[in-house]
Amino acid sequence: MEEQQFEEEVRKLMEEQLAKNAKAKAQVKKETPVDVQLIQELYQDCFALPKIELHAHIGGCLRPETFMELAMNKGVDIDHIDFYNVDIKGAFDIFKAVSQVLTDLSTLARVVKEVVADYAKQNCVYLELRSTPKIFPGSTSLKDYVDLVLTSIKQAEEEHDSKIRVRYIISINRFAPAEQAMQIATLALEYASDPYVVGVELSGDPRCGNFNDFIPALKLAKEGGLKISLHCSEMPEQAKETPAMFEFGPDRLGHCIFMTTEEIKETAAREIPVELCVSSNVATTQCGVPALLPHLHEFYSLNHNLVICCDDTMLFGTNISLEMFEFAKAVKATTQDLKSLLLRNAEKAIFAKDDETREWVKQQVAKFPVRGVSTASDGTLVQECEAVVVTE
Repeated sequence: MEEQQFEEEVRKLMEEQLAKNAKAKAQVKKETPVDVQLIQELYQDCFALPKIELHAHIGGCLRPETFMELAMNKGVDIDHIDFYNVDIKGAFDIFKAVSQVLTDLSTLARVVKEVVADYAKQNCVYLELRSTPKIFPGSTSLKDYVDLVLTSIKQAEEEHDSKIRVRYIISINRFAPAEQAMQIATLALEYASDPYVVGVELSGDPRCGNFNDFIPALKLAKEGGLKISLHCSEMPEQAKETPAMFEFGPDRLGHCIFMTTEEIKETAAREIPVELCVSSNVATTQCGVPALLPHLHEFYSLNHNLVICCDDTMLFGTNISLEMFEFAKAVKATTQDLKSLLLRNAEKAIFAKDDETREWVKQQVAKFPVRGVSTASDGTLVQECEAVVVTE
């Protein structure tokens, strides 16, 4: 009986999502044509803006060429993977293949540095990477994994002349048993005073595990001073956990696709920043384009603290500039809107432990000059450039 009731709840959530998609699609059809020049300038600004990324899985952000090279060298079959139509099942098929190629510390070091380099090329100034510590063949430990990630991050920062600040969130995989979650949380506490380890997150296949089983581990990390981020309502099956997540009190939530309108309002009332992964959410809902993501519009209409993120650059063929651009088009945001959102992210969303890093990130965003568009007396559009003064 309980299983039947659960299946009915999932079916109802999917029907509600389809209804929202249809309503959003009808609204899109009513919209007037866009100004191509302004769209081009917006795209340029989305690349040039100093950006913040708070939801990037190391294993999902490999360069495609690196992934294919490693797969070939290690004899891992990836021919069955459809990289052009990645849904939630396809995403975890890719993650399984990644785990088969990312099998030693030297490869991990290479991947971490490449991910940081790719974000730096997109003018990302603050990046929080995340991954679940693993034991590789050859008698390595979970601590070896974390230490290697931190060393690679610091080296990557130096290679980019400290123009990008990188931090690390230790992940708990909800596919793993609760005992392993406690082991990882205990390990994370060893880095509670390390400025580079800023939090713990719960992620992994949302169709697996039960949030309540991971509360003791998450509570241990939280009480030890680490920030907590939770993948929330990523699939209909996971949506029922949202009230328990609210009760736990996370510092950030990721995805939030299948939240009800009431839950979206509660997230806003609690002022919990949301890591919005645009392309990833489009793939999960199969809605086609970001403009049809109802949760995106609902959060934005509430002036909520949304952080635009990639989730997995390789899986969804994206980068942080493109995610920013797709978001801006979907909600009709201007460059000034994006800049204001990034300043808010720097102030109230990033997990950086020190005020100096937070202020540095804010300053990088604040000094970006925004092109403005105003109307002249004769009705023509006139472009202006915002004058920004930044004290060193």
